[in-house]
Amino acid sequence: LQRLVGQLITGQPVSVAVVGGSISAGATYTTLRGSKASWLWHRLFFDWVNASFPHRDNSHFNGALPASTPGYVESCVTLHVPLAADLVFVEYAANFDNERAYERLLRRLLRYERQPAIVLLNMPYFFGTGLNRNIDPDLPTTARDLNFSFHDTMAAENSITLLAQHYGV
Repeated sequence: LQRLVGQLITGQPVSVAVVGGSISAGATYTTLRGSKASWLWHRLFFDWVNASFPHRDNSHFNGALPASTPGYVESCVTLHVPLAADLVFVEYAANFDNERAYERLLRRLLRYERQPAIVLLNMPYFFGTGLNRNIDPDLPTTARDLNFSFHDTMAAENSITLLAQHYGV
């Protein structure tokens, strides 16, 4: 992270990359092709970096792919995260397949020669949240609906947090 901050302060170009699922890809394959889509969270971040620390060679790479998992990406990570990346966002909480695959992906990124700063993101995963426009308001709520436990859905977030602490990212 210190190297990245140093690059920004001294006016050197930076390369920002993101890898993850549909949250980062923009939900569909067609959106993925438009990595310059101004509404993508990482594009907004990159635009801020570029406005705050302008350089004609600053770059942004969207390597996210809808429905992809760390298990898939770990085998072809250099296709999704350029070797020249200075900052890599990893977003897989909703597409978490297993701890070992996530850790192998993380270790591969940590072994990149440029030693990019890595930020692991946990986007909240609440099944159905945000989809209220598709829910019939006249449908009665049952006791079963109100007893839903988020305990099992937090496994990814807990594992990712432990890995972040272990690797210092």
